Amino acid sequence: MAGEALRREVRSGQREGRPGAAKALYELTDDIEPLLTVLAELLEGGDADGRREAASVAAGLGPRAAVLLPALSAAAGVPTTERTVPELDVAVAVAEALWRIAGRAEEAVPLLRGALSGTEASWMRWTVSRAVRVVAQLGEEGRPLTEALRALLPEPLQTPVVVPALRAVAPEALDGPATAGLLLDSADMDADPFTALDALLELGPAAMTAEHRRRLTELAERDLRVTASRVEGATASADERFQGRAREVLRTLRGPGDGAWTEEADPGSPESGSVESEPR
Repeated sequence: MAGEALRREVRSGQREGRPGAAKALYELTDDIEPLLTVLAELLEGGDADGRREAASVAAGLGPRAAVLLPALSAAAGVPTTERTVPELDVAVAVAEALWRIAGRAEEAVPLLRGALSGTEASWMRWTVSRAVRVVAQLGEEGRPLTEALRALLPEPLQTPVVVPALRAVAPEALDGPATAGLLLDSADMDADPFTALDALLELGPAAMTAEHRRRLTELAERDLRVTASRVEGATASADERFQGRAREVLRTLRGPGDGAWTEEADPGSPESGSVESEPR
């Protein structure tokens, strides 16, 4: 039986293969004990990558992983300003686990603050973005991090994820029209453009000025060259998907009586006579 084979792998398999076997056993049989045992071992004695992965899996288990709370708190270490990127990644993963398992915002907030301060280097982008997304999960419990989020807001690479986080944590901190302009800057620079469009849609029509609609129309019509992969065909496909999404957002965000984007003006519509096609 598959379950028995996985149990043997968890008990006597190679260290590298045991976490995967324990997770597969849990998904197959709902037997969580072997997985909790392996995760505890990783949190207590694993390297940074192992502790990060263990914390991420624990977060997905929610309250069922409550027995791991002491190991999670210890795995994150003491927040300092002198931490490596892998250590900060562990801290972010632990913060999410502490929140999703037990709602421990008082422990999660200091861990996330350390990651949010690491903006001086480009290689910190993904760590900071992950931290911002976790802050969004905290909702009002993340209010102590409002100023850290506001400091990130003008960064084009971070704007698309910071806006939803601020909306969750402290919506009054956002100026709608100014924020819409920043999101359009991110989309214009191919800085997480799809997330920027989603965040723009969440702001709603009240945040959009005529100039914003003009800029969004331009983005929907032009050859943006959205980054998708090194394959030219994939890049072109991403362009088409972006343009289609931009048109959808523009239609939704039209102001009362605004005829800036009609079906006849849609370059992707058959009636427009344009050779540009809708995304497939």
